[in-house]
Amino acid sequence: MTEVIDVQEAAALVQDMHQFHYRAWDRMDNMERLARRLKDKKDSDKAGPLKEIDEVRTFFRDGVGPHFQMEEAKIYPLVKTLLPPRKRIAIAFMIKEHRAIWRHVMQLRDLLQAAREGGAGAQVEQAEPVGDVALQIVRLVRRHITKENMIYQTLEGIL
Repeated sequence: MTEVIDVQEAAALVQDMHQFHYRAWDRMDNMERLARRLKDKKDSDKAGPLKEIDEVRTFFRDGVGPHFQMEEAKIYPLVKTLLPPRKRIAIAFMIKEHRAIWRHVMQLRDLLQAAREGGAGAQVEQAEPVGDVALQIVRLVRRHITKENMIYQTLEGIL
């Protein structure tokens, strides 16, 4: 549901978005490191990185999901009213990217669950697919944050 917000609230929300993006970027750095370990055939410890990636996935569930909802309910509608028409299409792309990121997060959840339920053998078996999906998420999130920050900088100039 779309909410109407005032300029002061919008400015505060945009600041919150920037702060959240910094935290998410740090999480992506960690997730990339863990994913590379999972894909490294010389690294025999798969349980540790799998557990840590699952903690990053929890960050998506508890932080990124609500973040996406708030952007779509409050920030994006405001951006649509303030940006020139030729730039408004960016919002549709941002929402599409939210959905793509979320699909990958659900795929990661399923792979991690299979690794947990299958024991040590499944952890080794699932390590590379988990690493692959985690790296896809890292790439998608970084690209998304970069685009969104450009939109927010434009919005800050207007506010």
